[in-house]
Amino acid sequence: MYRRRHGFSMNAQVHFDDEGLATQARTILAGADCGNLLVADGGPTICSETTVSVRDDGGEAVMTVPTAGTIWLTAPRPRWGSLVLKGAVDSGAGLAGVGLTLSGRLHRLGRHSVPDGAHSHCSAHHGGPELTQVALRVEEVWVSCPRLDSLPPAVSGVRQIPLLSYASAEPDLFAANSRRVTAHLNRFHSEQLRGWGAACAGKDVRDVAGASLTGLTRNGVRLWVVGRNGASGTYLEFPSPIQRFDELGELIGDTVRAARVSSNPPSAEPPSS
Repeated sequence: MYRRRHGFSMNAQVHFDDEGLATQARTILAGADCGNLLVADGGPTICSETTVSVRDDGGEAVMTVPTAGTIWLTAPRPRWGSLVLKGAVDSGAGLAGVGLTLSGRLHRLGRHSVPDGAHSHCSAHHGGPELTQVALRVEEVWVSCPRLDSLPPAVSGVRQIPLLSYASAEPDLFAANSRRVTAHLNRFHSEQLRGWGAACAGKDVRDVAGASLTGLTRNGVRLWVVGRNGASGTYLEFPSPIQRFDELGELIGDTVRAARVSSNPPSAEPPSS
């Protein structure tokens, strides 16, 4: 029972063949930072439900769980677990609302202590000084599809993806990492974004209090600019699809430099006598 997940609603169009869904599943896992781990007691009953940090290991999930109070870690045989993930809302890649559940045997990898003052944002609420890494050997893959009136019932709700399709699929790493890159730009490159926002809006940078990005894809990004009259968002389509994240940095830098040159043109040389 714990293996079945209800479908999530979404607006973006997705591919409903096994290969397309397998790619989306791999992409969701590659882009996940946190998930919800359900552990069974050997039967259909859930004995533990924990929020865990997650990293992708070639399609398998490696999770970090608090050692203290996690009784199933000391079980004599591997326990069956299900890791529930959702596509990032701000991935901009059609993954928002798509649900993914990976089920399989849990294998304990090793323990490590948490340095003073350093806690995972997923497990900080546990307050434990020691964490254990656990690998989920994927045996079942379930993907929740949107429930739309325009789609036949056969392609809505929950679908199980063949393991062979899942194992052979390659994640879309651009889509998987776009949310992380966007968060990095918004946090650590706010001044560059402010200059880009001013250039794109045709404003003096002094009239722009801040700028941020959402919904980054290969084809474009939504740029939010906070000015004297409030915030406004504009979708910017790239001249051509970008393949690497550093192309976005180059585009931002080129636009800001061009705006500076146009606002401060070189003074004309006096005519020679």
